[in-house]
Amino acid sequence: MLAETFSHGLIKDFVVAFGTLFNNIKINRRAASGEDSDTIAVPLSYAPQQRYIERITQDLNLDRPVGMSLPRMSFELVSLNYAAERKLNTMQRYYGRRTDSSNTQISTTYAPVPYDINFQLSCYIANIEDGTHIIEQILPYFTPEFTVSLKSVTELGVNMDIPLVLNSVNVEDNFEAGFDERRVIIWTLDFTMKGHLFGPVSNSGIINKIKINLHPTTNTSITDNYEQIYITPGQFANGLATNVAALSIDPTLIEANSDYGISQQIFNVGQDPNTYKYWDFRESTHKQTIAFGPAQGNTSFDGWETFEAGNSTANGDVSLSEGDSFLRHTMLKTADGPTGNDYQENVMLQIYGNSTPDHIFEQFYGKNYQNVTVRFRTRQTNGDGASFNYEGKMRWLTTNSGETEWSVGATDRENRYVLADTPSGFSTGNYDSLSQQYQTINFDLAGIDDWDNRIITGLRFDFLSATDQNGPMTIHTDFDYIKISANTD
Repeated sequence: MLAETFSHGLIKDFVVAFGTLFNNIKINRRAASGEDSDTIAVPLSYAPQQRYIERITQDLNLDRPVGMSLPRMSFELVSLNYAAERKLNTMQRYYGRRTDSSNTQISTTYAPVPYDINFQLSCYIANIEDGTHIIEQILPYFTPEFTVSLKSVTELGVNMDIPLVLNSVNVEDNFEAGFDERRVIIWTLDFTMKGHLFGPVSNSGIINKIKINLHPTTNTSITDNYEQIYITPGQFANGLATNVAALSIDPTLIEANSDYGISQQIFNVGQDPNTYKYWDFRESTHKQTIAFGPAQGNTSFDGWETFEAGNSTANGDVSLSEGDSFLRHTMLKTADGPTGNDYQENVMLQIYGNSTPDHIFEQFYGKNYQNVTVRFRTRQTNGDGASFNYEGKMRWLTTNSGETEWSVGATDRENRYVLADTPSGFSTGNYDSLSQQYQTINFDLAGIDDWDNRIITGLRFDFLSATDQNGPMTIHTDFDYIKISANTD
């Protein structure tokens, strides 16, 4: 045990703290008129008293032209004594984050050991008046103790308030010496510093995520037979506390002494804690009428709505409907377009914050969830000869943007979109040759600053644009699910 190498430098800090108290003492010499004529700084050195006296009174080499000038002061650490009356429970621990490590570690050390550190301060003067001037600048501060504050002792950054007690004051005058000897008056002040010495510091991981598994059944043959409570600290990027985990920065970036809230997330049996939001359109979806915005009066499903481009070549309708196990987007061309037989329309889905209670997009801090996955299929069910362009684009809104800024013509929309890889079999431009199997595309937002450092308030997907020049047609795009999840790589 005693072979462990460590040092906090506390004894050196105690010595420096003691010396700092007395390193700026000055005295005033008065003229015959009674006014101050000279201000003299009193030098301070760390040295034993006896050696210092010898330097003052002796000239070992017999070649010193003048004696050492007075007044002067010296101090030394005399002894360390164990202070049993100040002993705390040995098993009590101090916790903190090392000043030389990240927030991924917490450091601990056991309660410090109390020691009385005895110092002696000596003042050397040539006359009584100089001595009283020095002593009167010291004694009023000690009643009989003066508290010294040390900051960030040990790697834990612990602050300590240390009482310094003045025990005694003595004066010695060698006036009985001969006329050929130098007169030196010595004031001796004895102090006790009530310090503490810390042992070694050990490191361990910080607990910033707590997962509690609740088992509603003890039947181990049942898969995923538990519910999970996920507890983490929460803090906005601006340093304010939040109890919503989705809006919080990474828990590993939150310091132990900062202002933070506690978030609690409850995941159902079999639910992935890394998934923030999962729209499973294979189940029944909530339907309602949109109360405001560009799509006012349209029908939304779980907050998702379609958006019609409304350009000069559009002639038909787009709509959403609930299928047996999917959410269906329908593009319907009813007649020739305004410029002839051509028709152009897009497959678009969007969701955003809304004041209507059942139509609210739950905002989140982008850095927490950097993957968005969509599973869909598309096919032409009426007409022939339609062509398409694969878009595979996802746009988003933030607290720094408005609802219309993802629309065509918005000034900043190019800063807030990401493309997904083209699915297999989508390289052709003819709808009749498209695979009718479900395709899965993933939007990777990792490293995109306008996502990572923003609160996300809305999403919009531009999947496909379709064109037909041969009369009426119908194109169905079915969505299996949409998922927002964390990047677990």
